Amino acid sequence: MILPHPETDFNQNIIVISSSILKELKKHKTAIFYDELFKRLSKINEKVNYDIFIKCILFLFLVGLVDKDGFKIKAIKIC
Repeated sequence: MILPHPETDFNQNIIVISSSILKELKKHKTAIFYDELFKRLSKINEKVNYDIFIKCILFLFLVGLVDKDGFKIKAIKIC
């Protein structure tokens, strides 16, 4: 079992932020602009910066949970 460092801040973990992004995307049935999504996410978690946000979007895209539509992003329905 891999144990995290005792001083690890899970509010800056890519998996935790990505789950928050998915929750926000599922609230919207249509695609949402990246900037609007970042504003909503930064209200929930103040420690999120744009660099971490983009890394999380890339992670979700590579895993196949989100899809881009121009400058908008939307969650992909899975079963």
